[in-house]
Amino acid sequence: MLSIAQSSNCFYFVEWSPSESGPKVLKFKKIKHNVDYFNKNLLNDLIADFNPVSKEESNSLTYSIDSNYVGLSSFTVDPKINLSEYISWYEKNMLNNYFLDTFDLFYYPINDTNVMVISINKKIKNNLVKSSIDLGYKMMNFTVDIFSANQMVTQMYCKNKIQNYLLWKIDKNNHHYFLYIKNNKFQNLIKVRYSNKIVDYLV
Repeated sequence: MLSIAQSSNCFYFVEWSPSESGPKVLKFKKIKHNVDYFNKNLLNDLIADFNPVSKEESNSLTYSIDSNYVGLSSFTVDPKINLSEYISWYEKNMLNNYFLDTFDLFYYPINDTNVMVISINKKIKNNLVKSSIDLGYKMMNFTVDIFSANQMVTQMYCKNKIQNYLLWKIDKNNHHYFLYIKNNKFQNLIKVRYSNKIVDYLV
């Protein structure tokens, strides 16, 4: 499997394959590259630069995109009302046709009363998915950086019954992301800017 994680203008590659003793890392590399997701050749150029060791052993692909390239928002719901009804109301009353035509939306219940919305430009997502297919890879997972990190934490530490934790992503321009998990359930995602001892709440 080939795993790619983007953070700012850097791409982190890990190529690995399963073995009897666990995952076997074949190659890893950090690549600095201009980020233009509307460039249909971006993934081609990145993988060519990485130059995988053995595509036969790693023809599956996982991709983690920087959270700055997606939209993050939320809305409040009444748990007694069906979520699909809220989503229909939200799209009809809060979003316009241009937005719905331009972005793919993904809805994730945060707790009993809130739903998080992740929006990604359709051209960006389609370019990555189509490029992976053209290159002979099967896209197994497409996610956002901090949620990808949470998946790793779940696999590594939650087996030891760690159910409550806070993930902290330190980004450029004094931006910070906090992902709070309680009882193994997603509770909150907060984005702030810290400058001159002042904290500005952004998301």
